[in-house]
Amino acid sequence: MGWRNVIITGFSKLSYSCNNMVAQTSLGTYQIPVSDINILLVSTTQAMISSALISELAKQGVKIIFVDEKKEPISETVNYYANNCNYQTLINQLNWDEHRKQILWTKIVAAKITNQILVLKNYDKEYCDVQAELNKLEFNDYTNKEASAARKYFSDLFGQKFKRRNEKEVINGALNYGYSILLSAVNRKIVLEGCQTYMGIHHSSVRNEFRLRSDGTLSSIH
Repeated sequence: MGWRNVIITGFSKLSYSCNNMVAQTSLGTYQIPVSDINILLVSTTQAMISSALISELAKQGVKIIFVDEKKEPISETVNYYANNCNYQTLINQLNWDEHRKQILWTKIVAAKITNQILVLKNYDKEYCDVQAELNKLEFNDYTNKEASAARKYFSDLFGQKFKRRNEKEVINGALNYGYSILLSAVNRKIVLEGCQTYMGIHHSSVRNEFRLRSDGTLSSIH
C-alpha cells in the first residue's frame, strides 16, 4: 500500500513507464513509483492521463479522483476486483447480522456527535445543545439524533444564519471538497478489504452506490 497522496494542479501529461508514473509539466518531467502512491488527485481539467497508467494504478489499489471546472471532486475510480476479493467475503457481507449492524450504527452516530462536541470545544463554541442530542441517543438512532445534532452543530460552529445545503456558501464548498476526499479514502480501504461499497449497514438510498463508505465516514467528518 502506498503512502503518497499526489495532487496534480496544472497542465500535465500523466503516463506510465517502468513501474513509474511519469508527470510531464511546464516545469519539467517527474517520476513517482506507482507503489508509493496512495491517492492520485487530478485537481485540474487540464491534465491528460493514459489508460496504461490508470490500469497500473488500479492494480495497485490506488484511488484516482477527478475534479470539475469548479475544482470540486466529481468522479473517482472504483476497481472491478479488489486484490483480495473472493466469494467468501461477499457471502459474509451478505449475511451480516442485522442486530450487529444496528449496534455498529449506534456507535458510529455516537462517535460522530462526540467528534462534533470536541470540535466545538476546540474552538470555544457552545456545545450544550449538541451534547443534549448525544445524551438522548437511542439504540439504532431511531429518533434520528444524527440529523438533529448536525443541524445544531453547524449553527453553533458557523453561526445561526449558516445553511449547510447552500451551494453558494464558500464554507460548504470547502466542506464538500474535503468530505469527498475522505469518502474516497474510505472507499479505497473498503475495496482493498474485498467488500462491496454498495452494501452498507444503515444507508440504503438506491442512488448511493457507496452506502458502506457513507456509513464508515460519519464518525470521522467534522
